[in-house]
Amino acid sequence: MNRKILIALAAMSFGLAAMSFGLAACAGINGVPTSPGQVANATTLDEKTAIAVETLYTAAAEAGTLAFRAGIVKVTTDPTALRDDFCAVVKTGYTAPDRGAAVRKLECQLRAARDATRSAYDAGNAASYAQASTLAIDLAGKLLAAIKGR
Repeated sequence: MNRKILIALAAMSFGLAAMSFGLAACAGINGVPTSPGQVANATTLDEKTAIAVETLYTAAAEAGTLAFRAGIVKVTTDPTALRDDFCAVVKTGYTAPDRGAAVRKLECQLRAARDATRSAYDAGNAASYAQASTLAIDLAGKLLAAIKGR
């Protein structure tokens, strides 16, 4: 019984090997890529932009944190801006009453743009990837300007 199972498994593995050899011989026909490198070279999304957005978000968020700790940006007087779920509040059209709340709001918006950039990259959606990354870069500039008081 065990011998029959082993013979059947050997025959199946031989058949799979022959089939994969046949498929490999057909690669490159009708535009089918022959290697992962060809697929990577044909992609329209540039991971350097995603890396730049991640780095920019991290730097801007750290700058905001340091500005609050150093007293450059005063802690907000708005109790809404001090809530733990502040980023959820921002999505409802929150208007920042002071500079501290404005900095927190921009940081939340930048985080959302960074997350959208990640999602678009993961999905391979070039249009939303370009839109989200452009928005993230713009928001980072606005965040740094708000930290500086401009």
